[in-house]
Amino acid sequence: MMYYCFNLEKFPQIPHFYSVTRNTVWEITDHNNILIFIREGSCSINYENEDFILHPGDIFFIPANHAYTRRSINNQMCTMTYIHFSIINEFEQLEPNEIVERISNSKAQIDNQILDGKFFPSNQNTIYLQNKYSLSNHEKIFKQLDDIFLMSIRRQLMCGLQSSIALCNILSSLSQHTIEEVSTNAYVTSSNRVPDNLKRAIRYIRSNYTRKITLDDLASYCNVSKQQLIRYFKTAFHQTPIAYITEYKINHAKKLLFNHPQLTIGNISDELGYNNQYYFTRAFLKATGETPSHYRYRTVHYSEYVNGKKDKS
Repeated sequence: MMYYCFNLEKFPQIPHFYSVTRNTVWEITDHNNILIFIREGSCSINYENEDFILHPGDIFFIPANHAYTRRSINNQMCTMTYIHFSIINEFEQLEPNEIVERISNSKAQIDNQILDGKFFPSNQNTIYLQNKYSLSNHEKIFKQLDDIFLMSIRRQLMCGLQSSIALCNILSSLSQHTIEEVSTNAYVTSSNRVPDNLKRAIRYIRSNYTRKITLDDLASYCNVSKQQLIRYFKTAFHQTPIAYITEYKINHAKKLLFNHPQLTIGNISDELGYNNQYYFTRAFLKATGETPSHYRYRTVHYSEYVNGKKDKS
């Protein structure tokens, strides 16, 4: 599970809104953010090398320019509603404990503003989203979804603004659910708080992923032994520090391959701090099952043919 945040400074735009019923494989990278609402049936979505099983009532979020693969389960049909939307700000990926820390700081800021006599504190317009939602009470969100559909077919003067407002309500509800979940999750409780040295390691990786990072570099920066650092990562992420670094680099490589066609594979290899293009290609192939060149061609051209037919969803 991954978590994201962004500031909703202006109303989001909805370039595409539709429902489909499919049992085919569909793999794509979209320029817009996507919310997928499961109406009937089930399907699986592979996102960032993790499989998610979705059932009726589930909601899945995919940030812009991120690839995903949708597959049927036991060849059953699945009815889904898609909202493609764009915002002016980019998403920021966060760990659960980082969200809790930001929420705590925001609450403290509001309290201080109220104490200073400001009865209308500055707007808190940060939205926190996660990939998958399995809500016990999703009827309200699905009712808002139906409202967007009705407005989209009426084509009245204010339907665009009203649809954006309805989407804001959906995003707000999902954000509130994310806040409540991470705040009560055992991962961020005081008894299981993320060690400060692990936080330092993550910040170091995010700031230096464009160069080669060794285990010695990371341990030295965090002032811990290599063995202790490995224990931190295996406890939190179920992988070694080097595997985490490689995964982080490969995810950035995907974005570069899709968004910057003028960059060669060698350029991207250099950008991510690999010694040579061959080593980068081998690491990418091991992580994704395909070469960087094939990944670029497939995602840029969007389409995947199943049984000789092009899926339109």
